[in-house]
Amino acid sequence: MVSAFQQRRRVIASECKQLKTDVDSYNDNHNTGDPVQLVFDFTDDIAEREALESLAEGAPIGELAQSHRQLQSVA
Repeated sequence: MVSAFQQRRRVIASECKQLKTDVDSYNDNHNTGDPVQLVFDFTDDIAEREALESLAEGAPIGELAQSHRQLQSVA
C-alpha cells in the first residue's frame, strides 16, 4: 500500500511540475501584466475540503468555525 501512495504522490508532483511549466511559459510568452503566481502548499485546500466533507456529514457548525479560526491563525 505504501508503494501505491508513493506512486500517487509522484503523479501529483508530475502534474504540479507540468502546471509550473505551463504558467512559466504563459508568463514568459503571453502575459503582459503581472506574472501569474502559483502556490504549491495545498494545506489550506485540503483543510477546506475536509471542512466541507464534515459539514456534509453533519458536523456541528461550532467545530467547523473553530477549525476555520485555527486555519486562519496559521495562514
